[in-house]
Amino acid sequence: MVGRNRVKAALTTGDQTFSSDYVNVRPVVEVSTHPTDLLVEADPTGTYEIEVGYTVTFTNNTDADGSGSDIVLRPRVPTGFTLKSVTGTGTPQWVGPDSYVIQDDGSLSLRTGESLNAHSSTTMTFTSIYEVNAEAVTEDTWKALGTCNPRTPPRD
Repeated sequence: MVGRNRVKAALTTGDQTFSSDYVNVRPVVEVSTHPTDLLVEADPTGTYEIEVGYTVTFTNNTDADGSGSDIVLRPRVPTGFTLKSVTGTGTPQWVGPDSYVIQDDGSLSLRTGESLNAHSSTTMTFTSIYEVNAEAVTEDTWKALGTCNPRTPPRD
């Protein structure tokens, strides 16, 4: 996609022609997410907390200034896990600690929209803290989370 759409219009009435170039500035902002923690260790028994991090990057690859958008975070909450909190860094200054309120459906709505210059990007990092009740986690959940063997404790 291009950052600008150009339209040429002409109007003829009688012997006169009027023409105009119209430029519609339409920046295209791409969004990507990536984990910051590639390995999170979990014990097969007990109740404890773990942290899982990820980044959200807004990129404007066009020649037009634009803006990022507000985002809604929807952290996965597997069986046996409880989402306790989410915090972030690199967010606009108006996104403070009171902004990270977990809704009844487990989502968080953040006002992260701010200007994004042409050919630039901005990255925000979020950390989700989960409480794990290992006894409530099913064997299928452990497998889906990427453990090798849900019945074998982790080794040092």
